[in-house]
Amino acid sequence: MTQVHNFVNGEVSPTKSYLTKPNLYTGEAHIQLSQSEPLDFIKTIQPAQKAFADWKSSTIPQRLELLKNFQLKINEKKSQLIAATAHDLALPLTFIVGAEFQVAIEMLADLERELSNHNSADLQSAVGPMGFVLSSNLPLRLFVQQTLSAILAGNSAIVKFSSVSASFIKVISEILNELTSEQKLPKGLIQIISGSETTLKNFFVTHPGLKALTVVGSTETLQAVHKQVATTFAQQYKKLKFLGGSKNLSVVLTDVNEQIAKQVFESMLRGQGQLHWNSARLFILEKNVKPWLDLIQTQLASLKPSTTIEDNSLWTPAHKMQNKYEEINQQARLDQAKLLTVQGTAPAGFLKPIFTQDMSNCSALQQDQVHAPLFILSTAKYPFDIPKYANVSYYGDTANIWTEPDKGQKLIADLDVANISMNKWSIYSKNQRPGVKHSSYGTTDHQIFGAFNTNAKILT
Repeated sequence: MTQVHNFVNGEVSPTKSYLTKPNLYTGEAHIQLSQSEPLDFIKTIQPAQKAFADWKSSTIPQRLELLKNFQLKINEKKSQLIAATAHDLALPLTFIVGAEFQVAIEMLADLERELSNHNSADLQSAVGPMGFVLSSNLPLRLFVQQTLSAILAGNSAIVKFSSVSASFIKVISEILNELTSEQKLPKGLIQIISGSETTLKNFFVTHPGLKALTVVGSTETLQAVHKQVATTFAQQYKKLKFLGGSKNLSVVLTDVNEQIAKQVFESMLRGQGQLHWNSARLFILEKNVKPWLDLIQTQLASLKPSTTIEDNSLWTPAHKMQNKYEEINQQARLDQAKLLTVQGTAPAGFLKPIFTQDMSNCSALQQDQVHAPLFILSTAKYPFDIPKYANVSYYGDTANIWTEPDKGQKLIADLDVANISMNKWSIYSKNQRPGVKHSSYGTTDHQIFGAFNTNAKILT
C-alpha cells in the first residue's frame, strides 16, 4: 500500500505510525498517511526559520522565478493532481478540472500580475514562518491562494492539509521534492506534515515559532483552534486568519426552467452538501412552488449512485458526517418539515439526499452548518421578503442568485453575505471575499503584499 510521508527540510520524512485511508467508493484500504507526533512538527521549525532568514530578502525576479517553476510543475502534474483530488473527495474528474484545477491556474496568473506590478518602494517586511491548516475542500486552490501568496511575500510555510486529502498530499509533496532537488525551491521554505491527533494539532497552532496562522475548515475546527490559541495569547501574539462557516443560498427569482434547475441542483448536490461552496437553502417565489416540487421529485428519482471518478452522477459517496446524519434527519422531523428523498436504501458510504419543505424559520437547521445532503426549500411571496428569512443564519458567505438582468438589487443589498454569484454557481469563480458574520475571523486578505502576509512600515 502506498505510504505518504511528511516533507521536511526539502526531504521525505517518514513517521513512526500511519493513518490508513479508504477508497470512498469501495471502503477498502487505499493509502496510508503520516500520523505525526509533536516531535515531527518540531523538526520543521528550524528549517522554516532558516529558510525565512534567507528568503525574506529575495528579489521580485527571484520570487517570480519560483512562481514560474511552480506553474510549470503543476501543469506537468496536471492529471495526477486532478485524479488525486477526485479520489480523495469521490467527485468526478470533469468537475475537479473546472472547479479546482482551472481556477487554481487563474489564481496563479493573478499572483504573477500582482507580483510583477508590485511597487518595491513600499516599506513592507515579511512576517516570518507561517502555519497553514487547510481543509480538503479543493486543496490546490487553497494552497495557491493562501500558502503560495504568503511565500511570494517572503515568508516560509508549514502546511497541514486535511487527512482526507491523502492522495493530493502525495502529489503536492512530489512536486515540492522535485523543485527542491532541481534547486528551484529553497529547503525548508515549504514543508508539509500530516496527522489527525489532537496533541499534534494543539502543538501546531500554539507553537511560538509560527508568527501567523491560517485555518480553513469547519466551524468546529475553527472553534477548537481558537480556544487552543487563546490559552497562549498572553505569552505570544500571532496573526490569525480563520476561514470557514457557510450556509449558502440559492435564490431563483425567474420562472422555472430546466437549465436553471440543473445549475441549482448541482450547487446543492455536487459534493453532497460537504463542499464550502454548496448551497444549503433554496429560496423560490410562492407562485413557482408546484413546478419546483415536481423538479425536485424528478431529480431525486433520477439519482443513481456514482461508481467511479469517471461517473458524473450528482450522488457521490460522503467523506464525513456519516455518524451525525441520522441525528440531522431526526431534527428535521422534530421541526415538522416534509421530507423529500430518494426511495430505497442508500449504498454503503452514501447518504440519501433530502429536501425539506415547510420547515420552521426558527429551526436550528436553518441557522447551523450541516455538512450533509440536507437542503431546505423555502418560499417567499416577494423577493424583498427573502433576506429576513435568509439572514437568520450565523454565517454569511455566498448567495447564488438566478434573476433577470438589473433585477433583484434590493435583495442583493439586504442579504448578509460577502459574495453574490449571478446566474451561476460560485464555485467556478476565483474572486471570492472572506465571509461575514461567523464565516471568517482575523486578518482575512490573501493578497501577496496584504496585511496578513506582510508588516507595513511608515517612515516619517
